[in-house]
Amino acid sequence: MAKQIPSTMRVFLLVFLGLNLLQSGSTPLLFEEAYFWYYAQNLSLGYFEYPPMIAWMIALGRSVFGGELGVRLITTLFGAGTALFLWLSQARFQDKDPLLFALLFCALPLLHLYTFISLPNSALLFFTAFSLYRYKCFLENPRRLSIVLLGLSLAGLLYSEYLGIFVLLIYSIAQPGLIKSKPYWAVLAICFALYTPHLIWLGVHDWVSLRYTFFERPLPEREPLAFTSGTLLNLTLVLGALAPFTYKGLLHWKKTEITDRVAFLLTVALLVFYFLSSFQRPIGLHMLALFSLPALLLSISFLSNRAKWRKWAWPLAGGQLVLLLYFRLGLIFPATALFPHQAHQVERWVEVLKERSDGLPLVFENNPQKAALYSFYTGRPTYSFNTFRFRKNQYNLDLKTEGQFRGQRVAYLREQDPMALSYETKDSVYAKLNTQDPFYTCLLYTSPSPRD
Repeated sequence: MAKQIPSTMRVFLLVFLGLNLLQSGSTPLLFEEAYFWYYAQNLSLGYFEYPPMIAWMIALGRSVFGGELGVRLITTLFGAGTALFLWLSQARFQDKDPLLFALLFCALPLLHLYTFISLPNSALLFFTAFSLYRYKCFLENPRRLSIVLLGLSLAGLLYSEYLGIFVLLIYSIAQPGLIKSKPYWAVLAICFALYTPHLIWLGVHDWVSLRYTFFERPLPEREPLAFTSGTLLNLTLVLGALAPFTYKGLLHWKKTEITDRVAFLLTVALLVFYFLSSFQRPIGLHMLALFSLPALLLSISFLSNRAKWRKWAWPLAGGQLVLLLYFRLGLIFPATALFPHQAHQVERWVEVLKERSDGLPLVFENNPQKAALYSFYTGRPTYSFNTFRFRKNQYNLDLKTEGQFRGQRVAYLREQDPMALSYETKDSVYAKLNTQDPFYTCLLYTSPSPRD
């Protein structure tokens, strides 16, 4: 493997990893990350919304470092690994341009986000890139080691996100006759043997995360075609300046190259899935992240032997990269940001809430992500209580945390409280939070008792 990595690519990977580590340790957690940190407090084979890979990653990172860097450590390593394995998955060594690859990789917005922010898609992108490289190696030489490593990578893919099933299906049809071969069936046997513990967990918990992912996500009020038009807009945001090269690559993909076949088939499958799903529910950016990888591969394949198009790629992708780097700089140094980001206000938000709760355990109403964020920065246990109208989440399965609060005197943050709606706290004066004494989760909450 090392012989296939030129010095330019090695320098890029080291610089990319170093910048992500710097960003990881100097940027406050997003509330989504805090929620998955809460997952990692009780390791399991599954969770309410997602498979367990992201929780395992955070727990492993936290065993090495504390603070934000611990939460993001494995994600940053996986981010560099994603770039490395995508590079190795390209078809011909002599056609590879490390500078062009580095530029296009860094110009994709979601690859910036998910290579240092710890969310399930961070694991999904890494294991998709890793499995693509192992798939290519397996087809070239289906020896025993290739079988085992491909099976491991596919299991990691499915443990990361349920959308990984699309990648597995594409691998099964991209190479004619593969599904009939005994070595590939050995790969699938390894994959599903490793995945069986999660399937058992799903069966015990009534397939809760699968049902939530594909059928039970909250549906906002909609207008005709609003979700479909929103999906098209989000796809444009995902690609940005790389959109023309991606769609050109979709029309001119190399049928003889296995990487191109996988990228083409995965792109088509995802576009069809997004289009059909948009008639029922909005397709958020988190569901579009996987689209970035085949888009990158198709763009590189198209530009590899088209000098005229590359002349346009450098300024377009370069300009987009500058904007993304400026955004990331603003996360580290708030004074350089044009608009304040929620991360800049977390410290003050936590401080004011500590004052308002007056040292009591804090219960959030219908706000699991902010409950986890407050717990991360204070070191105090918190609980998110769901009213009947709010969607279920991991706190509904967490009987251990619920037991810590049951029967206790707690401070209660209502859903309508300004600090539950926003992180904005300056130039405002807040009263002490109301209390519940005792607190019982089995009763539908109506109104808190007046503070003593």
